[in-house]
Amino acid sequence: MKQISITLIFTFILASFSFGQETEEQLGPKTTIEFDEKVFDWGTITQGDRVTYLFKFTNTGNEPLIIKNAKGSCGCTVPQWPKAPIAPGEKGEIKVVFNSKGKMGKQSKRVTITANTDPGMTYINVTGNIIKDEKYSFTDMSQPETATPEKAPKKTDWKKPYTKDCFAIFPNPTSDVLKLELKDHFGENLKVMIFDSKGTQLMTNEVKEISKDIIEFDVSKYTTGTYYVNIQIGNEAVSTKCFVVAQK
Repeated sequence: MKQISITLIFTFILASFSFGQETEEQLGPKTTIEFDEKVFDWGTITQGDRVTYLFKFTNTGNEPLIIKNAKGSCGCTVPQWPKAPIAPGEKGEIKVVFNSKGKMGKQSKRVTITANTDPGMTYINVTGNIIKDEKYSFTDMSQPETATPEKAPKKTDWKKPYTKDCFAIFPNPTSDVLKLELKDHFGENLKVMIFDSKGTQLMTNEVKEISKDIIEFDVSKYTTGTYYVNIQIGNEAVSTKCFVVAQK
């Protein structure tokens, strides 16, 4: 299981959606694009595997091909495309990486390509089947099922004092934000719960599909003391982190 990084720096995540507002003049005169194949079937892979495929294409028109954007249908499918114009008759490649973590069964993911073509959008797809990785076993892990303290993981010692495994959160103006760094888990589901030192559940949050590098939680109203964060990503075992709210 990958280590989940928890840091305390407030970070703003900005996303740009301006590509959909480009005019024909900005994209250039129209041309045509032809792919060697528009669908790649990876067959059967094991949950957690990454699949990489190069979709090869040709500019079959009479004008330079300008690819403005390529976007996967979910965060688990990440395309990379050539930024320089492709001359008439020249070939190019679009690299697509699919991350199967948190996915099971039959999958089909689409990549939308925006370019100076007619029509302006072209679609390519990756598809295949995902089976469970049997090397992971969670039978010995207790997981929170309800909002009651009795259902908190048995492996957590709620009364243990501050240790080197804990990190401190200080009140304003320094920091009072708990931040989870999840850049390696795009497309997976997330469950986060915070407990106090007695095992009382203070907060629960579920994200059906991770789409941000950073997810933050405001802990500014927490009183001085030791707290525990239970984090579960997909079907991975619960990860428990400890933090201490310093005296205000």
